[in-house]
Amino acid sequence: MCRKIFACIILFLNLSVFADEESRSPISVNADYAERDEKTGQTRYEGNVEITHGKIKIYANTVEIQYKNKKASSILCKGFPSSFEYSRSDQELVSAKAKQIEYSIDSRILSLKNEAALENNGTLIKGDSIKYDLKSETWQAKGGNEFEDRRIQLLIPAVDNPAKVKVSD
Repeated sequence: MCRKIFACIILFLNLSVFADEESRSPISVNADYAERDEKTGQTRYEGNVEITHGKIKIYANTVEIQYKNKKASSILCKGFPSSFEYSRSDQELVSAKAKQIEYSIDSRILSLKNEAALENNGTLIKGDSIKYDLKSETWQAKGGNEFEDRRIQLLIPAVDNPAKVKVSD
């Protein structure tokens, strides 16, 4: 009985570590220019910015990384196209583009604004804003404001034709 309980505890701890893999991964940044304000904990990168954080890859013109308690808390990308890629597994890729992308590292929520597009499992979603929760794998999309006649667009591949749809301009 004790062995079964011990085995369950070890399994739970291993799953917790795996689920929290992104938050434990270092953030690697390549850019043409960088500046940091030690007092506010804000770092700004400009020019062909490439970020890798575990299974996440981000590309943008300008990126700001906010810190809380000496730990990166959010990544804000600006410029078009800013893009975000997340490999859930070897064959499953979530990819997104928008003029502004914000990724909250702690909550693992991706917010896309202005000409947003998200591709997930062959389904393509376009709208003015899209919010995607990487933990629960859920999304919300919104068209333009009430004075604009803009709505979201959703393209769902046929079941018998699982063609890959690419996020494009």
